[in-house]
Amino acid sequence: AIPSPAGLGGENPPADADAMYDAFTRAFAADTLDEPALVVTTSGSTGKPKQTVLTAGALQASAQATADATSSQGAQWMLALPLHYVAGAQVVARSAFAGVRPVITRSITRHTPFTPEDFLAAAQRMHPGARMLSLVPAQLHTLLDSHNEQVLSELQSFTALLLGGAPASACLLKQCKDLNVNVVTTYGSAETAGGCVYNSRPLTGVRIHIQEPDEHGTGRVWLGGDTLA
Repeated sequence: AIPSPAGLGGENPPADADAMYDAFTRAFAADTLDEPALVVTTSGSTGKPKQTVLTAGALQASAQATADATSSQGAQWMLALPLHYVAGAQVVARSAFAGVRPVITRSITRHTPFTPEDFLAAAQRMHPGARMLSLVPAQLHTLLDSHNEQVLSELQSFTALLLGGAPASACLLKQCKDLNVNVVTTYGSAETAGGCVYNSRPLTGVRIHIQEPDEHGTGRVWLGGDTLA
């Protein structure tokens, strides 16, 4: 069955992280990568939300490009984002691609608010070596505002922290730089298998075009490449 965090309108129950990991592992090992591997619901930012089908090939291309861009091959991920977001599902897909199960925060398993204590408990269960994390700005603010030295030490230990889902303020990014927390800003959508532009640079295999940019370089963004649905 295709993992469906959005529930496919009730046709399939939402998959849990372990079931999704196993499904992605099978999808990546299949003879063809053209088969559907994930159904997600778009944000509806340009209209009514709709369901998008991502192939195993798109997810694998995204996982490989992320690993290459962040030098995180074989890393263990922390899952701190809900699975019904493409970013949360992608943490599981990237974990399956790396062959290392993610560590899941209590906020996900128990549907409770994300807290510094929740983060610390998960971080302390992770393997040594390359470690990756994906958050939205509000979660990162929660961690930094705790002024907890242990939280900061754990944040600094991650190979990279992918930050997306909403704009990150210049103040937040400067704070992370000053604290030696390696934040990578991401831009993308459900249709692009999540983030496909990291720190304003397209990932390998991603094409980007700004249509009719104004004097500030602002215009309609067109994306293409291996990670698209």
